[in-house]
Amino acid sequence: MEINKRPTRLGRPPKHEDRNTRERILDAAIELFARQGIAGTSLRQIAQAVGIKESAIYAHFEGKEALCPAIFARFGPPAAVVDELLASDSSTIARSRPEVVLRDMAQRVIARWNEPQARLFLSLLLREGMGGSEALMRPAKQLVLDLLTPIVRQWMEQGLIRKDFPPELLIWEFLAPLTLIRISYWHAQATEEEVELGYRLAERHIDYFLRIALIDKTSNV
Repeated sequence: MEINKRPTRLGRPPKHEDRNTRERILDAAIELFARQGIAGTSLRQIAQAVGIKESAIYAHFEGKEALCPAIFARFGPPAAVVDELLASDSSTIARSRPEVVLRDMAQRVIARWNEPQARLFLSLLLREGMGGSEALMRPAKQLVLDLLTPIVRQWMEQGLIRKDFPPELLIWEFLAPLTLIRISYWHAQATEEEVELGYRLAERHIDYFLRIALIDKTSNV
């Protein structure tokens, strides 16, 4: 598959620096969690890895227990990727051909899932479970549905996608196999051959889904 400076002024850092620090904290946390486990990792170790004081972490997170939901939001279900895709102009996307939008979305999701930190997250999740993971993932899953359902419904009204199934079902029929491929082939221990096999399987799934879900104008589906 084709997958596709510090401020000079004194005072509170600008928002972009706050965001960068937050992301660096999450990057360090996921690496340490994956290497030595969640229970075996302290906030002090995370702070040292980032190069900040331990107290600075509290400007972004209430404590170590608050890191897990943030890690899930960043590396779990593809809500953030879908949100970024639709943030540009969801009305324009709804008027676009579904096969173009869905392929683009899938490629963005797959690229995000294959970032090194995302693969570490998956291995950590599979090994430790990160207690309460289903409760943590539920809001992200619901956000994906909330974002995509109106668009799929518009495609149905335009006669572009079959309407004999609820939009929510079609969304999960599209995303669930990609998630299974992620679990099987895109974890931190996966070989290059396994990763490439995952890409091929994802491409085959996308082709199959589009053949099944799109309305053939020459038929009466």
